[in-house]
Amino acid sequence: MNNQPTEQYRHADDAGAVNRRRALWGSSLGTTLEWYDFFLYGSMAVIVFPHLFFSQQSGYVATLLSVSTFGAAFVVRPIGAALFGALGDRRGRREVLVTTMVLMGVSTALIGLLPTDQKVGLWAPFLLVLLRLLQGLSTGGEWGGATLMAVENAKHTATRAESRRGFYGSLVMAASPAGLVLSNAAILILTRIDKAAFMEWGWRIPFLAGGVIAVLGLVIRLGVTETEEFTKLADRGEVSSSPVRTVLRRFPLRMLRIACIYMGPGAAFYAVIIFGQKYAVQNGGLTAMQMSAVVVLYGITMFAGTVWSGHHVDRFGAARMGFYGIVAMGVMTPIVMAVMSSGNFGLVVVVYLVMAVVQAIVNAPLAVVFTDMFAPDVRYTGVSLGYQLGTIFGGALPPIIALWLLERTGSVWSVVAYLVALLVVSALCIVGLMNRSDESEVEPAGAVSNAMTS
Repeated sequence: MNNQPTEQYRHADDAGAVNRRRALWGSSLGTTLEWYDFFLYGSMAVIVFPHLFFSQQSGYVATLLSVSTFGAAFVVRPIGAALFGALGDRRGRREVLVTTMVLMGVSTALIGLLPTDQKVGLWAPFLLVLLRLLQGLSTGGEWGGATLMAVENAKHTATRAESRRGFYGSLVMAASPAGLVLSNAAILILTRIDKAAFMEWGWRIPFLAGGVIAVLGLVIRLGVTETEEFTKLADRGEVSSSPVRTVLRRFPLRMLRIACIYMGPGAAFYAVIIFGQKYAVQNGGLTAMQMSAVVVLYGITMFAGTVWSGHHVDRFGAARMGFYGIVAMGVMTPIVMAVMSSGNFGLVVVVYLVMAVVQAIVNAPLAVVFTDMFAPDVRYTGVSLGYQLGTIFGGALPPIIALWLLERTGSVWSVVAYLVALLVVSALCIVGLMNRSDESEVEPAGAVSNAMTS
């Protein structure tokens, strides 16, 4: 009996499994670097950069200018989404993800090598802003591509209960808390060295380490083949010639829907992490070191919770899990804000950990929810543009608006009302997708997209 066909199929399955693992690790590692840099730069923009790149200005102005460079990346992220999203839909996911990894790694490492303004004057802040903009451009195309590389490479099965798409997508979403933990751990370790040494060279180490992470991610990504969905699309000659124009003209509401779904959970996350730390120290009497430890525990719990939740996404239904998670987040947000002013460190730890679990339940299914809203020919562009718009209203603005509301009203409940309102919008935007979660059969690529109205 000839076993050659059987052997060929076995080798093909083995090769497919290796490629799926490479795709998963490459996607997760690249997105972890994105978030690692995001949180690292935010912290350094407050504690280091004002003294090294804006030292000619007064303390307040220097800090304001430094923090502004942090926010500058948000401005170009939608541009990066449009640029790299279009390339990803026309030329493939793999090629673009290799490009974004190189751009992110080089930009991050070069920040760690920058001379200060004491040595090169105005060139120092100029180069810092330039590198930050390049990071933002890379980030704009990174998340969407990594999500598609993971989800489209997941092994499709006949039933949702056996599918791995939710788990693969959750590992990309878990990169956010992973980056949060790594960046805060790096800062906690390095701030223990001599302050003068930290300001002179210690702060550079985490950025250079980011370059090393990028090299590892690049090696993995170079070994990944293109996703099967895009390959079939290209073989049939159905690649879109102008995906950005198609998305903006035919599917603008889907793009905005993604932005709105992300907006509420994103706002609650950043309000808890950024605004919450400041509020707990100033109004609750906790120390900055205590809150840093809380944030690290929050990140670890959220990472573990996202991976655990990812195992149940396909069985429970991605949109259904996201909806109930957002509702739970709406319940937890006022509780967290109330406890932060209590000054009770143990109670703060407990509510933060519960909030981390809730955030994980929301985050885990979003990769699949967003991916299924667009057909493969415009998916990279649509998902990237929607998500990056969501990060502006659900990432860049909430901490600023929360601080402004607190200053204007003197009450943290105004902040709670703002966050809960955004969560209500997100819940309403995702609830219409829940009917897809009840079906036992896994839809082919783009089925949800084709079933939705524009």
